[in-house]
Amino acid sequence: MCTLLTNLMLQGVVSILDQEHCDKVESLWDELEREFGLKSAAAAYPHFSYQVVERYDVQWVKDTLTRLTHSAAPFNVHTSGLGIFTGDSPTLYITVARSVYLTKFHSHLWKRLSKTGRGIHTHHYGPDNFVPHITLAAGDLTLEQLPEAVKLLGSRSFNWNIHIDNVALVLDAQGDRDQWIRYPLQGTPE
Repeated sequence: MCTLLTNLMLQGVVSILDQEHCDKVESLWDELEREFGLKSAAAAYPHFSYQVVERYDVQWVKDTLTRLTHSAAPFNVHTSGLGIFTGDSPTLYITVARSVYLTKFHSHLWKRLSKTGRGIHTHHYGPDNFVPHITLAAGDLTLEQLPEAVKLLGSRSFNWNIHIDNVALVLDAQGDRDQWIRYPLQGTPE
C-alpha cells in the first residue's frame, strides 16, 4: 500500500487540503479519469497522510487527536511538482515539501498514534522515510499510461502554498465523507 487510503479496510490520519486545493486536485482527478479512465486515486477528500494502518483503537485515537489538535496550530505546506512511486503499478503524485515543521508534526503524531495502530504501514509514512504527497493516480495507473499522464500534467505548475487547519481520522478509506472525522487545529501560531 502506498500513497492513498484506497485498498481493503484501511484507516489513517491525514490532513485534508484547503478548499482551493481540494478543488484543484478534484479537477485533476476528473481530468485523469476522462483522459485515461483512472478512478482509484479519488478519495472522499484530497489529502496527504501521516499514518495508514489496518486498524486503530478508534476511541483512543479520537481522544488523542482531540488533545493534540487543541494545542497544535494551523500551518502551511508547500508543494514542488510531480513525483512517482515506481513499480508494476506506479503512483503519480504531487510532492509535498518535507519542511522541518512538517517533519516534527508528523513525528509527534506518529509517536502517539503508533501506540494503538495494528498493521502500521511504514513505507512512505514511517518517521525515517516519510514522503508526504497528494495522490493523483494510483492502483489503476499502468506503466504504459504513466508517460502520457506525466506529459499531460508535466508543463503545469504545482508550486502551491496550502493552508493546513485540520487533522482527520479516516475510519474507512473506501467510505464516503462521513467516514472522515475532522479535527481543527486550534493552537495559536508562534
